[in-house]
Amino acid sequence: MTHGCRGLRSDCRACCRAGGAGLRCPVGRPVAFDPPPPLDLATAGVPRLPDGNFLVLGIPGAQLEIDPSRRDPLTAAGACARWITSCVTAGGHSLDDCARSAPPCATDRPWEERAACCPVACFERYQAARRGGAQQLVSLDTVYFGADTCFPGVAALIAGGTR
Repeated sequence: MTHGCRGLRSDCRACCRAGGAGLRCPVGRPVAFDPPPPLDLATAGVPRLPDGNFLVLGIPGAQLEIDPSRRDPLTAAGACARWITSCVTAGGHSLDDCARSAPPCATDRPWEERAACCPVACFERYQAARRGGAQQLVSLDTVYFGADTCFPGVAALIAGGTR
């Protein structure tokens, strides 16, 4: 038996002895959820620009656009967050359950994966924050969106200042 398996078995036994609520128990429970499809911006009436982007906001000298074809660390973080928040709002599950149940990424480049996923490190950090006493929403905000985000590539993308 490997060291990891022994540790898992030990955690499992400790969790059972604590009635499922001990410090070594997983946060949340697995839930099944299929998120609704993303909003179709064209159907929603968001104006399309000649380059294919959608105009969200236009003010003198600047505008905010959405590029529906863009796939990068920030869009992958958004897809993960959308999965979790849809699970809570549309699925009626707790944030703990949804964070635990989000599809795990198979690589360290979530923006290249076929479907929305969340890095395993994100739930591990979320779980550590919850075990440390942080509230669900605070844990989500800090781990997924904070300055030290769990998403690979986001900090570098933001530090670069351009998209």
